[in-house]
Amino acid sequence: MANRLSAGMIDNIRLAHGPAHLLRAAVEGLGFELARQLDWVNSSGCPTSRRIMCGGVTRTRATPQIVADITGRPVAFPA
Repeated sequence: MANRLSAGMIDNIRLAHGPAHLLRAAVEGLGFELARQLDWVNSSGCPTSRRIMCGGVTRTRATPQIVADITGRPVAFPA
């Protein structure tokens, strides 16, 4: 079985777009890849029920919220 990798690109970028736009696009890309991988895990008979995030990515609420919106599941944070 061949290893299937996802690929992406940033399209329609303009001079008005800044670093924050590129960062959000990257986070959304990671979120969609995570959702794809979770779909694969769930369809393989190992259902997932929680998303737990920790570390630098959780310093803002934007990244966990983007992941929650894309995956359709809330994100929890360890104590």
